[in-house]
Amino acid sequence: MMWRANRAVAFNTKRKMKEPAKVLLISLVTICVLLVVAITFTVGWRPFLGPRKRAVTDRQFERTPERVARGRYLTQALLGCETCHSPKDWSQHGAPMLPGAELVGQTLPIPGFPGTIVAPNLTSDAETGSARWTDDQIATPSAKELSTPTASFFP
Repeated sequence: MMWRANRAVAFNTKRKMKEPAKVLLISLVTICVLLVVAITFTVGWRPFLGPRKRAVTDRQFERTPERVARGRYLTQALLGCETCHSPKDWSQHGAPMLPGAELVGQTLPIPGFPGTIVAPNLTSDAETGSARWTDDQIATPSAKELSTPTASFFP
């Protein structure tokens, strides 16, 4: 009869030791699940994973007057590329673009923002512009993925 009592005491002791471990495990799993849900519904996973990247190809688009007109419409009217990529005359009312400096690029001074944002030159200049970019590199930022193959598109 004694061995049954000892066995019962040993069983109860093991059970008492397992209960805090079980509570700790359940608490840890709950915290992890809540953390995953909080990240998913607040900032999302992109800050942890980095910008989306895809291979840039050397694909060339057919150059027709219709495509040039469509590109001009997208750049000037729809996407508003000139807003960031063209310097402004801040001394005049409405801050008009500097004449002849459309899409030449600029550094954007944003007070209180850490770092420097540079809007690159989008003109067809061979030295500083987009003349050396492939058609795919030019088309990709329009899809809001990347500004160049190695940099993420802002904002």
